[in-house]
Amino acid sequence: MEIALSALATLGSTAAAAGGTAAAAGTAAAAGTAVASAGAAASTGLAGFLSSSPVLGILQGATTVFSALSTLQAGNAQADSLNAQADMDELNAKQEQNQGLQRTTKLKRELLRVLGENDVAFAAAGIDISSGQAADAADAATREADQEISIDRSTTDQRAALQRQRAAMNRQRASSARSGALLSALGQGASGLLKLASR
Repeated sequence: MEIALSALATLGSTAAAAGGTAAAAGTAAAAGTAVASAGAAASTGLAGFLSSSPVLGILQGATTVFSALSTLQAGNAQADSLNAQADMDELNAKQEQNQGLQRTTKLKRELLRVLGENDVAFAAAGIDISSGQAADAADAATREADQEISIDRSTTDQRAALQRQRAAMNRQRASSARSGALLSALGQGASGLLKLASR
């Protein structure tokens, strides 16, 4: 009889413990659900606050301004680089002209040297340097020098013209880069304003 009563007491204690554990588990689950619901509500509330408050508009405006300024800066940098190249091209054109002038001066000096040596040689031989063979030799040397000078001058002019043409093209590209960047920045600004207006 005592054994039976002891067994019944043990079963009762076990059932009570099981009931307590189930209750605790239910309480923990309810607490977890409440925390998750609170987190979702907070996230939704923050998103709603940002979408309805001026903070998001300020951020969008700042982003638009920064993007437009970056576009302008990139366009101006490209334009400055192209203008610098154009300056170099114009400098090269002037150098071509100067070098051509130097070559022309050298050829003329060489002609004078040849004519002088011929005159000395003909005079030493007793030949009249103002006519005949001496005059023909002087004319031939002069024509040859003039031809070389003409060819060199033409080549120099072509090279200088090519450099000036490159300079003009680079300046045109610089102008296009600057105006294109400006138009793009204005477009970005207008798009940003439209987005702000539609909020």
